[in-house]
Amino acid sequence: MSCEYVTNFLVQIKDAKLSFDRFVDISPKVEEARKQKEALTQLLDEVRESLPLILLSIIERERIARENNFQFISAFTPERVAAAKSLDGMWHFVDKKGKILNPWPFSKYLGYSEGVFCVYGKMPSYKPDGIDDSIPDYTETYCLIEGNNLDVIECEETPVSYHDGISVRKSYDDRGYYYMDREGQPLLDYKCFEYAGDFHDGMACVRQDYGRYSLIDTSGAVIHGNLSRFAEYSEGKINFTYFEDDDSLDIVMMEPWHYAFFADINGNRIDGGTRPSTRYGQPIEKEKNDFAEAKPFHDGRAWVRQEEAGDWTLIDHNFDQVDDIYYEEVDDFKDGFALVKNPRLVDASEIFLINTDGKELVKLESSQEFEIIDHVAHIFGSTSNGDSDYYINRNGKRVFDF
Repeated sequence: MSCEYVTNFLVQIKDAKLSFDRFVDISPKVEEARKQKEALTQLLDEVRESLPLILLSIIERERIARENNFQFISAFTPERVAAAKSLDGMWHFVDKKGKILNPWPFSKYLGYSEGVFCVYGKMPSYKPDGIDDSIPDYTETYCLIEGNNLDVIECEETPVSYHDGISVRKSYDDRGYYYMDREGQPLLDYKCFEYAGDFHDGMACVRQDYGRYSLIDTSGAVIHGNLSRFAEYSEGKINFTYFEDDDSLDIVMMEPWHYAFFADINGNRIDGGTRPSTRYGQPIEKEKNDFAEAKPFHDGRAWVRQEEAGDWTLIDHNFDQVDDIYYEEVDDFKDGFALVKNPRLVDASEIFLINTDGKELVKLESSQEFEIIDHVAHIFGSTSNGDSDYYINRNGKRVFDF
């Protein structure tokens, strides 16, 4: 993608607009032509607004990468800092001139959220104030890095996630997971959970005793409990999954033994339906948008399946199915991409990266690695056929391809 491409694109739209101007003057259907002209003018304005944010951003990043011998450069943050991958595979923080800002490289860049970078690699260990040690102790850890001054906030041997100003950490004595705020202070008095998800809009999903899930707030109060599967408040919806009835757990259960649906923050069904119910293991009366299992919405899409152990299919916010696709295993969407495995009616094991339209962008080998960064997928070279690394956008087109 080049500046010449973008310029030609804008010229073509402008020429089309001029054609409509002439059409208005000669057409007997003046009112219809005017409406078409207004729609085209609005489209032109939207394109002009989005180009600097999307196309020109990638063009500028490609230029900086090429001039400074980087494989890839992430989107620049509000602090005007980006993560850049060098030719040796290591990552650095750089400014808009491509100047490296940190003396210590790291092996993985895991993303940026709310003014904080998450990385993994050998870097100076976090040292509390008052400890004087001029010799840095380098160790392989997951770290949260302050976006402004690139100071280390915290480091852990296990992955550290960060959202809504709260991080999830694993206890050293294997009691489970607990929450810390941005200043490193514990939340909920170090209370540990079997599982702890990220906070989204003040709610997080945790698993406590007996394998049940609950949505809690930052004070630890349970907002919605007795869930049989993971739930997340995402894009205005919660994917609830309930057991049919507690009494049914003590007898031979009939299918479906639990049900899933989408609700608002108060637990009311988005589609206006009512929660199905059952007693003593009797089958529930299934409503239109009930599912055997439902994953949270990401990028305007959610994975659902109609039967226990059935294939996953994709729906939009209107609960309409997106294309006629079915897969045995699926991951949530991130920046417009999702990893899927084993399409229906295919005997051999196959792995694909798809976009939110359900289009299969690239087929991957079982051991082939990839990473999603800022709406671009980095596909690592295949060892079996000697392919080199490359990057694709959400339409499957190669970018950062020098």
